[in-house]
Amino acid sequence: MDQCCCSIKTQMLQDKYEQLEDKYRSVQTDLSNAAQSQYILNALGRFVAYPPAAAAALTNTASAG
Repeated sequence: MDQCCCSIKTQMLQDKYEQLEDKYRSVQTDLSNAAQSQYILNALGRFVAYPPAAAAALTNTASAG
């Protein structure tokens, strides 16, 4: 009976350890992805994919006048 109880406790601890290890790896991956994204954005510098419509309207009226 003692051996059975000990193996159950050991299995429960192993399960908790594996859950924490999975969570740790997930957080580590998220941090790595965030750092990589930040590096790429810094390498691009100021980049505006779609400038605001107000900026286009200002440049059109300024060049027309």
